[in-house]
Order: sequence, then C-alpha cells, then structure tokens
Amino acid sequence: MRIESKAPTRIDLAGGTLDIWPLYLFHEGALTVNCAISRYASCVIEPAPQNSPRITLASRDANRKESFASWDALCRAHRYKLPLLAQLVKVFRPAAGFSMTTDSEAPAGAGIGGSSALAVAICAALDKLTEAGLRREEWIHISRDVEAIVIRVPTGTQDHYPPAFGGASAIVLSPGGERREPLRCDLDELERRLILCYTGKPRRHGINNWEVFQRHIDGDKRVAQNLEKISIIARAVRDALDRNEWNEAGRLVREEWEFRRGNLRTISTPLIDRVISSARRNGALGGKVCGAGGGGCVTLVIDPDARARVEAAVVAAGAKLLPFRIDRDGVSLQTGPGPAPKTAKHAAPRMVLKCSGRWRMDRLASTLAAVALLFSADASGVLRPPAPAPLPVFPTSESPHAQTGAQQAPQTSAPTPSDTPAKPDHSKKAPSGPLRPETRLTLVRYVDGELVRVVRSIPAGKKGFHLKAGVPLDEKSLRMALASSGSAINPGDRAQITSLEFKEKQIVLDINGGGKGRTHLRDHIQLEVGGAVPVMTTSTPSGSVNPSGGATLYLDFEKPLPDMTPEELEKYLSGVLDFSKRHSAAVQWVETLPPEIQQAIEEKKPAVGMDREMVLAALGRPDRKVREKGADGAEVEDWIYGTPPEKTIFVSFEGDKVTQVRQYPQ
Repeated sequence: MRIESKAPTRIDLAGGTLDIWPLYLFHEGALTVNCAISRYASCVIEPAPQNSPRITLASRDANRKESFASWDALCRAHRYKLPLLAQLVKVFRPAAGFSMTTDSEAPAGAGIGGSSALAVAICAALDKLTEAGLRREEWIHISRDVEAIVIRVPTGTQDHYPPAFGGASAIVLSPGGERREPLRCDLDELERRLILCYTGKPRRHGINNWEVFQRHIDGDKRVAQNLEKISIIARAVRDALDRNEWNEAGRLVREEWEFRRGNLRTISTPLIDRVISSARRNGALGGKVCGAGGGGCVTLVIDPDARARVEAAVVAAGAKLLPFRIDRDGVSLQTGPGPAPKTAKHAAPRMVLKCSGRWRMDRLASTLAAVALLFSADASGVLRPPAPAPLPVFPTSESPHAQTGAQQAPQTSAPTPSDTPAKPDHSKKAPSGPLRPETRLTLVRYVDGELVRVVRSIPAGKKGFHLKAGVPLDEKSLRMALASSGSAINPGDRAQITSLEFKEKQIVLDINGGGKGRTHLRDHIQLEVGGAVPVMTTSTPSGSVNPSGGATLYLDFEKPLPDMTPEELEKYLSGVLDFSKRHSAAVQWVETLPPEIQQAIEEKKPAVGMDREMVLAALGRPDRKVREKGADGAEVEDWIYGTPPEKTIFVSFEGDKVTQVRQYPQ
C-alpha cells in the first residue's frame, strides 16, 4: 500500500516565541496568531519489496538518503543523515520495512514552519502505516517533542497546529496546555491582504528564539517587557481579525515587529529592514519577519489595491515573492496500491513538477489580479471599503493608538512647559545604582542623533575602538588601532551619533552609520609624524557631516552599567567627541527660525506649524511613531512621547507640518 500525505506551512502574524514552554506561563493570556498556507511538506511511504525489513529514508529537497537493515538497526544507529525522519520512525515502531520519501516547498530557513509541517505530514503517514489511530493533537505533540530532540533546544507548538488543522487560528497558551481557536475572519479577504517574500537563508536559523528564551529565563527585564507587550498585541491582533478590521490588524502587526526586533540585534537584517520600509512606503500597512528571524521570510499586511506596488517594491529591495493561498484543510492523506517497479522511480518527480507548475500559475494569477486592481475603474469602489473614523484607543499595557486629526479640531495652544516631558537637568548627577529603563530612554532621546565635532581620529572597521569610562584616553591603543584599520573619521570632521545600544557592561555607539568593515583609498595614505607608528590623517571639508566615514565606539565600564545623565555620558566620550553647543549646527539653525518657534524649542514644547526637525529640537526623538489614514483619506503620522496612563503627548503631522498637539491626561 502506498501512503501519501502533505501538510501546509504557516505564516505567523503575532505572538511567536511565547509558545515555548514555560515562557507563556509568565505572560497571562498569551496566544499566537497564524494561518496555514499552500507551501506544502509531503511524505510518501511505500512498502519494502518482498516483505524486507529494510527501512530507507530519503529527502528530495535536502538531497539526502540513508538506509537501515531493520527498525532495530535504525534504533542502534548513533547518527542520522535525516534525524527528524529517523526519530519519528522510532516513535511509531513500524513492524515491517518500507521506504519514506519527503519533500518541502518551503525555502531553506524560511521561518514558515517547514520542519514542523514535514513532521506532521510524516506523523500522519506513519500513523496510517502502523494503524496507531492517534488524533491530530497527538501528532502535534509528537512532532513538537521530536523536533526538540533533533535541534536540542526547547520548541513551541504554534508551528504544528496550522499543518494539522489548516485555516487561521489563535493558539491560546495557558497552564495545563494549549488550545486552538479558529479565527472568525473572512479567509478570502485575509488571503488578499497578505504578501509573503523570502530574503535568504538565515545565518543563525533557530538560534534567535533560543537566545530570547535564555535571556527571559535569566531575568533580562527588557526581553520580558518586550514579550509582555507582544503578548498584549497578539490578543489585539486576534480581536481585530475576528472583526475584519484590516487596517487595525496591519498597524498591530507593525507594532509587534518593533517590539520583537528589540529583543536581539540578530532578529532583523539590513535586507529585512529594507524590504519592510520599502513596502511601507508603497502602501503596506505593516510587516514582520516570520519565525525566529535573522533572514528567511517576511510577511506583509497590505491594502489589496496596493498589491502591485508593494510586490514591485519588495522585488526591487532584493527579496523573492512566494505566492500562496490560505489552506483550509490542514494535513491530507491518500492511500492506494503501490506503483509498478518500472514507474515507481518516476512517480514522485511528476508530482513535484505539478506543484511547480501550480506555483507558476499562482504567480501569474497574482500578477493579473494586481493589474486588474490598478486599471479597473470599479476596483477601488468594490474592493476598498471607506475607512471608518478611528476611535481613540488607549490599551492598558501597550503603546497608545492616537486619534487622527480628523476626529478632533486642532488645538491652537500646546501644553504648557511644565506639562511637557522635560530634558533632565544635566547639572545634577544621576542617582547611584544600575542603569534604569527610563534613563536608557532619556539617553537615547538626548544623545542619539546628536551632531558632534570629532577631536581625535576614530578607527574604521567593525571592531571599532574601545574607551574605558572615567579613564583618560589610551593614546597608544588608539595609534595602534589607526595603524591597523585606518581612520574612518578625523579631527575637525562633523559627525552624527546614529545608534545607541546598551549591553550589560558596555554602551555601543555607531557614528555615521557605524563601522562597515571596509576602508577607502584615502585611508591607505600614511604620513609618519615624528613617531615609529604611522598615523593616517585626512580631513573632510569643514561644516558638513562626513558622508562616508562610519565608525563604532565601545564605552566599557567593567561593571554593570551605572545610572547616568546624558551630560555624564557625553563627558565619558569627550576624549574623542565634542558635544559643546558652540560646535552644534542645531544652535545655529535654531537662530534662523521665527521667534515664536525659537521660544517653543527653548521651552521644550511642540507647536502647530512646526516641521519634524523643529519637533526633534524641542522634544527629541519620540518614544513611538504611528502612521495611519484619517477619515478623509489623508495620511497622518503621530509622534508619541510617554506611555498612558502616565503623561503622554501626541504630535500629529500631515505632510511635514504639525497640525495638532494633544496631551493626556489634560
């Protein structure tokens, strides 16, 4: 008897990582939201000839094959070329020999649950072969546990429910186990509003989730807080989809990604960031990486009318589109007589060619549908319902969703200076103790993005240069680093701090985009200036930020990061960077502004009529940004300072100008 099974992969929309035991026990109400898609994993089992006990395992997509004289021989083996297949065979204990051939339509490291779908498909086929009579939920738990045996780190369950049941669902995670709740959304409409693309195989496939898991268990408060916010957002995504509120779902997916990528630097990549930002500029409502990240697939939530533009932007950014449909049924099973020996060799390849052809047709159909949306006069009227006026939403534990300017008449007066988030008094020292979360935010707000004057050459390359906090600059180490890597930025250059990252005992600062691991021709010009070590010096024209020289500084404390003010951080860096006002282009720029704008900036308050640069000068970088369409169709961007129920200020932009300033509570 020939047994064929296939199971769909999945797109995860929110709540990933929380499904790993026991993380969800630390976040009450945790759940994940996902849907099954028509990228299948398949398994074919055929009996061994002449009742032979031999077991043969083969994977078409991995191009691997191995054989064992019997089930006992398979169990005695110490290593496997195909460990997932072998471990599942061990669980089901077949009484006779057979051959198993598997295949997968998921690209390598795609993050769409390809190995979990394959495990479920194998369980279905082996259950039929051995007449075990297990339920789908039992296949799910067997698959989860065997995957953990193979990869030797904890695994979750969200990847296994879509292959087993299909459709779109929320996997509710609670003490005692998980349960599946089908979503009540329109699956046809959900399908039209999703795009899947592939950015390449990740370098750290499967490791990111494990590192997040470890950090959470080890008490990393930042990771724990991010996962709590992800848990809250996942519940909101489920509710939005149940109500078919597509714009809200897209916004929430966008927020989920921002918290997720904050867990580890390796979760995103430059290509992933480029794909998502390019898609957003062309009409995507939100986007996030699938699975553990570091590469793999990105899913985008879109307005159907923007599909053609978004797909073109994704391809231009360097990703590959993966057409799909939402699978409604989950794992499927077919049985039949085994093929004749002469044709058995060619049966499976014909099936694979059919799948390949189907994907080409799906791609063609997707393209034709996009063209129809762009050129049909009736498309916008039929396919894009008028956006309802959004209501003010202030979730209790996540970043607020601001009202749009269409709902409320613009305020003519801004909050008073005493009501605005004030910059810390730099004349005072920070309280003793470890660096507090609110201090990190303050440091980012008032140091990240600052224009500085470089007073010492800064080495190029990814290794950067290490400074010891509170210790005079090590001139010898600096000269050696410059001789080895060249100079990225030189004395007199104007530069900008573009990133601030906090580690346990270290602060990492990227300048002009950070060290890129490469040098320019000018950095190979060596001038000996009276010493044995050559010092490389060049200069850029005065008055402009060096556009090409990126560098990284590591500020080492040799102890857990202490609490500090922005001024204290600037003092630590004063050996190489000058933050003083007389070197700041911002002060010179402010003096050219109208008096009322100068006064607002001086008083640290936003005002109607300001542009983005003016608001940055007044309040610094916002805690969050939310971009949506108002009831009139105009795009509104809210800059949010603070978090409810604490004092929170919303600055609304239409185009490049502030149209409204609101504060809660009043």
